[in-house]
Amino acid sequence: MMWACLAGQMRSELAFLVGSQDGQKYVQTLQEYLVPFSEDLPVTWTFMQDGAPGHRSRLAKDWLYDNFVSLLDWPAYSPDLNPIENVWGILVRRVYENQRQFDDVQSLSAGILEAWNGIKTDTLQHLTQSMRKRCVDVVVAKGKKIDY
Repeated sequence: MMWACLAGQMRSELAFLVGSQDGQKYVQTLQEYLVPFSEDLPVTWTFMQDGAPGHRSRLAKDWLYDNFVSLLDWPAYSPDLNPIENVWGILVRRVYENQRQFDDVQSLSAGILEAWNGIKTDTLQHLTQSMRKRCVDVVVAKGKKIDY
């Protein structure tokens, strides 16, 4: 499993996660990856996350609150609003293009990192700039899934 975030043309370091992710592991990921990434962000920014159990844990909620991380309210039907979902799709297509196969975890990880670093900054910018329209579309759809 992997974790990453983006803002405008910026991307975080890619985190490779091991095992199931509970609230404690999620907070550790936020401390190790979100905090350093957020140091280059404007003073005010909003964090998006889905409704995964670790994200909803009391520990994670308390950590986000204690660290003044503003969260985007997530609709009950949880459409894939987050541009990172589009990035994951791009990443998978690049990693496995031309039916590429990997012999071990190390070579797969290297392929994933190469693909992650190869995503163009204007692609990231386009996806993050689409957020206003995505949010409006979700409101119009009354929280249901949208096409993007």
